[in-house]
Amino acid sequence: MLAPQLVKLSMTVEAGESILQPTTPSPYSHDVISSLRCLDISTNDIDAAIIALQCLPERNELQSFACTLFDGDESSSAAHRIFDLIASKCKPHTFSELLLKGCMAARQEDRDDYVDISALFPMSGLKHVEIFLPSTIMELTPAQVETIPAAWPQIEELVLNAGSWGSIWTARPRIDHTHLTTVLRGCSNLRVLGTRFDATQIGREQYNQSPAEEEEEEDVEWQCGLEEFLVSDSPILSSSQMAAFLTSHVPRLRKLYCFHPYLARANAEFFTEYEQHWNDVASDLSVSSTYADFA
Repeated sequence: MLAPQLVKLSMTVEAGESILQPTTPSPYSHDVISSLRCLDISTNDIDAAIIALQCLPERNELQSFACTLFDGDESSSAAHRIFDLIASKCKPHTFSELLLKGCMAARQEDRDDYVDISALFPMSGLKHVEIFLPSTIMELTPAQVETIPAAWPQIEELVLNAGSWGSIWTARPRIDHTHLTTVLRGCSNLRVLGTRFDATQIGREQYNQSPAEEEEEEDVEWQCGLEEFLVSDSPILSSSQMAAFLTSHVPRLRKLYCFHPYLARANAEFFTEYEQHWNDVASDLSVSSTYADFA
């Protein structure tokens, strides 16, 4: 298929349907959908998204890839395959948006299925990354936090499984509020952030810092333009200390939300102590805490 003027392609792959991958490379492979900038797939099988990416020519002009899964059980291996294909086929400076959304599902408690986003770090042009795969575990690590500011200097929206309910998360997050400040300091364009983090240590570091460390922090000026913060079910003990932290570090915050919309609607009865604390934080800051305001 030669379509030199095709810029955006949206497709829905229904149950029982599939995308056929060419068995032999086409002599016109460099001209196939050569102008394609946006690829949007809705399917019940994540393999369809993988095949679609495999069909793209090398060093293509794709800028945005979106995949919505309305059925099926996604896995970390499939997500990693998508990341690898994007990194190997798309141009790192022009590919700017990745949206990958799975259907609502509870993670099996005996399944350690961690999604590692590190394969995407070479894509330096990324501005929008939103990945929601409820049947997997995906959260930032300290090493990733240190890498993100340099890897994605233009990042504006970063949302990673920022929504969960009781059966999904059982382990404490790998990062805390100190790691959060690393992202906020290093990503000056960041406007929307969604990630779990451990907020239970808020306020304690002031008792462990030396006067020299406190003065050094005060001398460093940095601007944070974050406006929307999705914290999922991040553990928190003190709403007042968290509110003070956000007031100091995120002065432009307008929206604070603690549960992903799909799961919140399906589990309205699920109300935790953490959720109450986060709602109290939003109230203290006079910011929105309802998902309707995020749409």
